[in-house]
Amino acid sequence: MMQNFTLETDADGIALVTFDCAGRTMNTITNAVLDDLDLLATQLRDDAAIRGAILRSGKPNGFCAGADLGEMEAKIADWRRAATPDELVAAAESAALFNRRFRAIEACSKPVVLALEGLALGGGLELALVCHHRVAASGAKIRLAFPEASIGLLPGAGGTQRLPRLMGIERALPHLLEGKPIPVETALETGVLHELVPPERLIETCRRFILDGGSAVAPWDQAGFEIPGGTGTAHGSPYAMQRVGGERGARYPSEANIVRAVFEGTSLPIDDALILESDCFLDTTRTPQAAAMVRTLFHARQAMGKAGPPDYAEALIAGVRSAWDAELSALQADGIPAAALRAIIGQIGGWAPDGEGTAPAAAGQLAMAEARLLDAASRAATSFLRARDIANTDIADLVLVDAGFPAWTGGPVAWRRDRPAA
Repeated sequence: MMQNFTLETDADGIALVTFDCAGRTMNTITNAVLDDLDLLATQLRDDAAIRGAILRSGKPNGFCAGADLGEMEAKIADWRRAATPDELVAAAESAALFNRRFRAIEACSKPVVLALEGLALGGGLELALVCHHRVAASGAKIRLAFPEASIGLLPGAGGTQRLPRLMGIERALPHLLEGKPIPVETALETGVLHELVPPERLIETCRRFILDGGSAVAPWDQAGFEIPGGTGTAHGSPYAMQRVGGERGARYPSEANIVRAVFEGTSLPIDDALILESDCFLDTTRTPQAAAMVRTLFHARQAMGKAGPPDYAEALIAGVRSAWDAELSALQADGIPAAALRAIIGQIGGWAPDGEGTAPAAAGQLAMAEARLLDAASRAATSFLRARDIANTDIADLVLVDAGFPAWTGGPVAWRRDRPAA
């Protein structure tokens, strides 16, 4: 029996499926929801009385906010510990569960129509995209986005595959790599949404799609499907190379893996592409950057959202910036030109020296500058916090990342704490 979905079938054979996570103010993708999706797909497929389904939210504030990161972190911890071949296979199977469950809805052989009111974020938008037709209510605060990369993760339930297949690779990349919201106009133009109707017509419009014989086959499952703009390689995309070229991709594995999933996956049949995405998702979660960014940019941001910015924020930023700038000056005195330092900062992140233009760094200069700058900043931050007896260093890290410190580190205190011992 499903815990988070109710299903009512009317005389026309249309099942109204209401997604409503019990005891929660917002729908999220939990372990129980994944189990329910398996049951839902089976019922839609096997119940001859059902000719199609309408999927809606039972919450007033939106469809789904994405995966329950608290539950997911327990899985991620297991995936990070995997070391033997058997453990790694088990981790891969676990990471692929999102895609298997979502794909089962898409392939259930009955048309599934989304009735959207409000937001669909991350895994919530991925669940929306497996529906065969998507209708949104006008006037609702519609927000469509993939925020995963902003916390060091990647969409692991089809987002890197379905979005490029709808809007084309180049248009999809900023939404996947930077988490840029998809405007309603763009969503309608590209097929992320199919219709926008007044709220009072939402369910009836969804019903009409089913009653009129709407397709239960996704575009990418149809013969002759082509990706808008065609496929390509990451090296042929200036935007992709800007995000993950050079040393930057090594520091932001989530973005590097998104680029890999998009460019390699769009050249594969959808089922193979989803397996590739799941592998990229698993690889990303096992990185230290993902752990650091989730802790600082998700958990600390939630805490700061409740408590407000700390009163020491400006002083902390000023102190760390002063130490950083002093180290920049020392590096220039040691022979690294300002133009080369600007190029280095473009790769590692942080605050660049004043001036215009860049120049290639000599061999070894990037690693040396990175180590010295991060060390100077982390020492300054640690000293500041100790002097004031501030225990919540994650909030301090978030303040500094928001001010421009390299996000992949999780912040200067996290970088010092988490880096391997020399």
